[in-house]
Amino acid sequence: LGVLLWEISSGRPPFSDCPRDLIKDHIKDGNREEPIEGTPTEYRKLYQECWDVSSQPNTIRNSYDNDDLTISSNYPSLNLINNQNLSTVLDKEFAEKENTSRAQIPYLQNEKQVLTDNLTEQLELELNQNFIKEETSQGQSALITNYRMDDDDKNRYVQLKRDIEELQNKLKCYVTTLKGDFEIDFKEVNNLMGKYNIKTKITSNQPNKPLIRGVLQHHIKTITKDIRKYFKENLNEHSIIHLEKEIATTAKDLENKLAYFFKTRNGDDTITQPASIKVRQDVNIALGNRGFSDVLSNGNYTSHVYIIMKTTELNREMNKYRIIKDVNKKNNVEKLAPYLIREFIRIFQFRLKVQEPSAQMRWIKTESSIDPSIMGGNWDKDDIDNLEVEICSFPMIGCDLDDVYNRKIYSCSELESDHDSYNGED
Repeated sequence: LGVLLWEISSGRPPFSDCPRDLIKDHIKDGNREEPIEGTPTEYRKLYQECWDVSSQPNTIRNSYDNDDLTISSNYPSLNLINNQNLSTVLDKEFAEKENTSRAQIPYLQNEKQVLTDNLTEQLELELNQNFIKEETSQGQSALITNYRMDDDDKNRYVQLKRDIEELQNKLKCYVTTLKGDFEIDFKEVNNLMGKYNIKTKITSNQPNKPLIRGVLQHHIKTITKDIRKYFKENLNEHSIIHLEKEIATTAKDLENKLAYFFKTRNGDDTITQPASIKVRQDVNIALGNRGFSDVLSNGNYTSHVYIIMKTTELNREMNKYRIIKDVNKKNNVEKLAPYLIREFIRIFQFRLKVQEPSAQMRWIKTESSIDPSIMGGNWDKDDIDNLEVEICSFPMIGCDLDDVYNRKIYSCSELESDHDSYNGED
């Protein structure tokens, strides 16, 4: 019943983003999905109690303060629950709370922005298509500049958001829930937390696993730092292994020179000004699609040397902090490492640059104040003013991030707050 109620509020089955081989382990270990942000508190408590084996009641009854909703069923008879009526009543209560709580305003503004962005995107696509038809009919197709990709191209705004969410979910599966057949090296984890200026100390008696998971996810950001270092190094040019680096650096140089050329040369054509943007977009589309894929060597495709090297390093580093006892589970988890490394590079190093203007990523600093319009986490809205960021587990992504009023958020940052430390959640 608890799983059913969670699925109603989330709109998807539990653990739908994890590999099928790992789902049974999640269930066997007693793991559960995190509550969905925005779910009414009483409703969330209800399904958490339902899926807690130690506290499952024979009869589940939950009465809201305004007596508008009463849920009563003889467990495990699920037929007594009318899903449609339940959803209707919950929607009504949630709407009433939104209207009476000022704390909901940032969330509503964010939803409004998403809807506005989607509508604007559709209008721009239609205008762009009309513009192309007009230019072509006049024999001027050579002047057309593609600021927006084709409708099915994965570099577009909506698909980019989906791929970022997929990367977040795979990252959580790789770090794991730390429950069941796992051991935690608390000494190593505390050393890592000290490196990121986290004051909380964890022990076997107070493990605070949500914080540990957040720290380990944050630690994987070294992937993005390593790739930037890789591009800056003077590696052997004209080598097939370093082809991505050579393409990226050459394209960046051409982009800068075209922009400078436009500023310093007189003319009234419509091609020169967007030429640098076109170079940046097209090159990064190609790199975002095929960068660090398997490499053709002696007639066969083999894994990219950089991916092989970083996969070994990442798995070795993560195994310092959490030890997976089950061999099959360990192998399944470690198989996610090449995907994570490749997608981190493709999204953060290449695909963000396809957007116009280029998108940005930003890690929220420790001890920053909570801003629900750009941050996601598990906290009570009434406590937000008293909370601080303890660790950012995934960066904020968007355009014009410093402009509070006009910024466009593709993905809110994911974080753990000091609220979770106080709770000592396991």
